[in-house]
Amino acid sequence: MGRNKLDSKRRPDKHLRQVGLLATIPAILFIAPGIGYLIGRWADDKFGTAPYLLIVGILLGFGAAGIEVYRLARKSEEIEREDDEKQ
Repeated sequence: MGRNKLDSKRRPDKHLRQVGLLATIPAILFIAPGIGYLIGRWADDKFGTAPYLLIVGILLGFGAAGIEVYRLARKSEEIEREDDEKQ
C-alpha cells in the first residue's frame, strides 16, 4: 500500500519533467535560428557579403536547434526508462 502512494507521487513528477523538457522545443526552434540570423546579418554588414553569411547563420542556427531537440528527446526517453526501472 505504501508503494502505491510512492508510485503515484513519482508519476506526476516524471510527467512534469518530461513536459518541461519538451515544452522548450518551440523556443529552441525559434531562438537558435534567430540568433543565427542576427550574427549572420552583423557579419554581412561587417564584411559586405550580403546575404551569404546571413544564410549560413540561419542554417547553423537550425542545425544547432536540431541537435538540441535531439538531446532533449533522448533526455525525455532517459526519464521514461528510469521510471520504468523503478517500478
